[in-house]
Amino acid sequence: MQVHPRSEAGLRLKGLLKPLPKAGEVPDCLLVKPYEEEVVPANASAVLVHLPSAGPAACYAFGKPPGDADVYKLHHADDRSPDALPSLTVQHDPDDLAKVKRAMDGDGEPPLYFNPATGFEFEWTVPPPGFYGVKEGWAQSKMKAAFAEAV
Repeated sequence: MQVHPRSEAGLRLKGLLKPLPKAGEVPDCLLVKPYEEEVVPANASAVLVHLPSAGPAACYAFGKPPGDADVYKLHHADDRSPDALPSLTVQHDPDDLAKVKRAMDGDGEPPLYFNPATGFEFEWTVPPPGFYGVKEGWAQSKMKAAFAEAV
């Protein structure tokens, strides 16, 4: 009997596909739950996504603003838009615009996460709650020390 190599039976013969579990058996994929695996942030975007919110006064940046840049929140609500939220505002020298944008926006990379057990890096826009364990030190701002040194 001939079997097509890309059919289910052909993939089983090649060993690329395992047969489905019989009734009453537990499949291998359910023995290790994915949310028990440890995953850590792999770049600055993931670190910022991973940090807990510190309330309405919080502002996380990818780096320290250059020179004598002043960072504050500007509230521009008026009669036409009374529910407008404050926006982050930076007062800086005109020559520092590219450096300020890089400090606020980062390098534009998506948040990447790293699984030490498998060696894989992958992207999550918003990490699912409870999927990974937090390593010590990831729950606080990495910029806290840098801003404290600047003051």
